[in-house]
Amino acid sequence: MKTKHPNNQAVSIKAIFGKRGPGPVTILFFVFLALTGCFRTAVSNNEAQARQAYLNAAGNILAEETVGAGAEIDLVIPQGHYPAKAILVLRRPCYLRLEILSPIGLPDYFIVADSDNMRIFIPAQGKYYQGRPTAQNLYRFVSWPFNVEDAVMIFTGGFPALDDADTSYKMRKTESNAAIEAASARYGSQVIELTDGRLRQFVRKDQYGQQVYSVHYTYGDRQARLPVHIVIKMADGITSLSVRYNEAHVEKSDDLSIFNLPVPPGIKPVDLE
Repeated sequence: MKTKHPNNQAVSIKAIFGKRGPGPVTILFFVFLALTGCFRTAVSNNEAQARQAYLNAAGNILAEETVGAGAEIDLVIPQGHYPAKAILVLRRPCYLRLEILSPIGLPDYFIVADSDNMRIFIPAQGKYYQGRPTAQNLYRFVSWPFNVEDAVMIFTGGFPALDDADTSYKMRKTESNAAIEAASARYGSQVIELTDGRLRQFVRKDQYGQQVYSVHYTYGDRQARLPVHIVIKMADGITSLSVRYNEAHVEKSDDLSIFNLPVPPGIKPVDLE
């Protein structure tokens, strides 16, 4: 076999390497190049598989499905312990209806939110509030330390996924378990743990590697798509939120009227911003 020398003269491969042919170092060099190419392909394929498994875990409930349930909510914050019974209606990505029930009569208050607005009605006070569905506004009424969209994803048995162009994915698997890490320099990192393909735990860290919160999911049976118990623990070691469902159901529907909360007659809305 011959190749072209820079002066356009034909030169044999044997002449380049010498009469004895390529030495051990040269052979190792070419082996290294071949293995490096295979390694890059393997890493690429593994990352693609990890990303797909990660997104599948977040997609246990579809955007066209509505989740409704009675719930026992147990909130612990530095100021105290606040148990409550509630009705929750949820639809991804950001539709929420929460009614905190009173022992008798009307609910203590209603919270309804979508992608643009949040509305709160407190019947006993005759107060109606409206504003954006931010973490700050939600915290003012229920002391949940995240925004509406994150709450909806978690309470429907998923998590707020990272899926931008800068996110990388790694996966470790055993026969029935898997752990997937999604990392972004801008948004921090997440680790999800799966058992038999279902989400068991979710850990959120900030961009400095410090844990923000963790979520643990418990299912009633092996076929259930929706957890029966969700526990959120904040990194302060004190704040936690437990949501235990009863009579939960998932149904497809195009009707979003349940997420409306008109201003009651005779009440003037209060703007939160």
